[in-house]
Formats: sequence, C-alpha cells, structure tokens
Amino acid sequence: MPRSALSPVPAGCHQLLCDGATLVSTYQRIIQDVFPTLGLDSNVECATNIRLDSITEDQLRLLKLLDYNSTSMESLICRSGLTAGKLSSILIGIELEQLVARKFDGTYTRLR
Repeated sequence: MPRSALSPVPAGCHQLLCDGATLVSTYQRIIQDVFPTLGLDSNVECATNIRLDSITEDQLRLLKLLDYNSTSMESLICRSGLTAGKLSSILIGIELEQLVARKFDGTYTRLR
C-alpha cells in the first residue's frame, strides 16, 4: 500500500488498486497482460538485436549520439550539427525501427 487507507493523499493509488491495477516492471508483463485483451498473441518475442544492415549511416551516427536518458531535439541538433528537418527525418526512420522512442514531452530516448 502506498500509505494508510485512511489518508486522503494516496486516494488515487488506492482506487487504481481497487479497480484491479497491477504492477508492471517489464515489457514482458505488458505483453502478457495487455495483448490478450486486444486480441493479439501474447507469445510475441521482441527483437533486441539491432540489424545494422537495415539502418543508414546517418541513422547509425545519430544512434551513437543518443543515450538511454531523455534528450531534447535542441540538444540533438547541437550534438549532430544537422538541421531540424534532416534530424526529424532520421529520427522518424529509427523510431520506425523501434530503436528510439519519442516521449510525450518531445524528448527522445534510445531503446536499444
């Protein structure tokens, strides 16, 4: 329990637990719990190896500049020396390869 059931502070957390929320600590748990409810196969294996023959030299260069922490577009422009348009184009490509993810705040994170 996050806190006492009598305290109003964790009321939202308590409600989620009452509604059947579960702890998710790995992507496998999400696949196991969510995929079947969407009618998808939960026995999917996620690719963890980067196929270097499927990405361009520009994409590889950008991957080397990204780390596993959130990185802003402005920071990537400064690090890479690329224009915003060219950088966006490269980022879309490596997002489609599931190598990076764009977060809600607009920052990018390397996935693998």
